[in-house]
Amino acid sequence: MAKSEAHGTNAVAIFLRMVDAVRRGDMMIPRSGNDKEYFAQDWFSARLTEAQVKFEQQGRNSYPDFLVLSPDPPEGYKDPPIRARRSGVVYPSRGAC
Repeated sequence: MAKSEAHGTNAVAIFLRMVDAVRRGDMMIPRSGNDKEYFAQDWFSARLTEAQVKFEQQGRNSYPDFLVLSPDPPEGYKDPPIRARRSGVVYPSRGAC
């Protein structure tokens, strides 16, 4: 999807890809039992790819987690804090709302 002309941001296209993924039941899958952060980044990275935006994933402990490079100007995105339930279902934490 192309950048929204009305808003001058990629946020709308990225958000719509996230909504589509949730509707498809595309779950966040941890890499291992100890994975507390990377699975959310993996899921969000897949949404950026679906939105067809050029991006770079930043290194560990850097902000923002993702830098969308084009079209200009670059935009930074941080994945929301996540909390997992014992059932394996993953929810955004209350602080993300």
